[in-house]
Amino acid sequence: MSRKKRTHLSLCNMQTAVKAPALDLELLRSLSEHKEPHLKAAFQKLTNHLWYLSERLVCFALFDESVSLAEKRNIVKAMKSREGTPDTLPRATLPHNKKVNSLKLRDFASQNSPTFFTTAKISPAFLEKDPSEWTRDADYIRGLEVVQHMLPVNDLAERGVALMKKYLCGNKLTNNEDQRQYILQVVERHSKMFDKYGGKKMK
Repeated sequence: MSRKKRTHLSLCNMQTAVKAPALDLELLRSLSEHKEPHLKAAFQKLTNHLWYLSERLVCFALFDESVSLAEKRNIVKAMKSREGTPDTLPRATLPHNKKVNSLKLRDFASQNSPTFFTTAKISPAFLEKDPSEWTRDADYIRGLEVVQHMLPVNDLAERGVALMKKYLCGNKLTNNEDQRQYILQVVERHSKMFDKYGGKKMK
């Protein structure tokens, strides 16, 4: 299955903020692979709205069952070893030393990431265990209950829909109707799924 199709299917299955980091990264990767001017412009705009790939909110991925155990181990490792930015930024900045299509969730985690647990009032004690044991850990289970009720701030989705309509519907930069329809379908589904589920917001 192509990355484009995987991204579309994943977006259709998104329910809470838990999946936002992985899905935002997958959407970013997908757009980065295209060289068409309108998609490059959309990619550049989206890089300014990566809230869920910030050093703090990337921790949502630790509760995402679609993220592999190996990647969760690497995220925890980065949280302990990678120096964070002097000031915790509200959104992610892309690493300059890596290509976008090679980025992993671990690349956004740092020693600033544990502040997520303080803000969410979740005990981080489960991080001392291997991810394979988390689903049997009381602190992790409680944390999962908390994050599953958090509503993703839909800034990325709303701006994505507006951008795609601007670049695809408002001009004739592409004549590929399948591509136009796919991109619009993805970002609009992204927006709808963000809006569908209520709960807490976290910025």
